[in-house]
Amino acid sequence: MRIRLAIDDVAPVGRSLRDAIAERRERIVVDVARRALARIIDETPVETGRLRAAWIGALAELGGAGSTGSPEGTARIRETASVLEIEIENAVPYAAAVEYGTRGRAGEHIIVRALQGAAGI
Repeated sequence: MRIRLAIDDVAPVGRSLRDAIAERRERIVVDVARRALARIIDETPVETGRLRAAWIGALAELGGAGSTGSPEGTARIRETASVLEIEIENAVPYAAAVEYGTRGRAGEHIIVRALQGAAGI
């Protein structure tokens, strides 16, 4: 299961404003990703702790966790001239089933709620 957060560069603006945006955008996007992950971690149901530990591992890679978590969770930052993208992955095999549900069980929809909350929606 992957989550991607991306912010496209704004339309043509003055050079100094564009430079200021470029300097701050990584900090802003990483902060939103950390807040979303913190919400995901808090709301992840726990039976064995494996799913939550993977999310904690991803948060640790963004510098936002006191614990190292599990290597099943990763976070990567990619930047181009116009896009800064953070890809967060939880490689626990049943992550999608918990999020989206199965035929016999409703999904938790943790990620959507966390992203909306982190973005202030």
